[in-house]
Amino acid sequence: MLYDPKWDRNSLVGLRDWLARQPASTSYNWSSCENCVVGRYLTAHGRSSLDYNDWVNDVPGATMAVPSCFADFAIAGGRQNMTYGRALVNLDNWLAKHADTLVA
Repeated sequence: MLYDPKWDRNSLVGLRDWLARQPASTSYNWSSCENCVVGRYLTAHGRSSLDYNDWVNDVPGATMAVPSCFADFAIAGGRQNMTYGRALVNLDNWLAKHADTLVA
């Protein structure tokens, strides 16, 4: 999926595009709003990582996608180090499975 600057930063597609442009081996800390995927995404776009809850509650599908895709406990085999690459694969799979339920 190529980047389109018209994509809304307040969307899972915008988050997916940002993840695709990050180094896949970069790790993150799920339990830290500042250092989780969403917190880093918000910071990269000039917002505070403290806006995490607002973003998750405002973005269609995010309340289900975020814990399903980015939490260290969402990975088969239990808690593991999480990377942007793994998060991207998880999000791609989640988006493919739920595409018909998301508002464009």
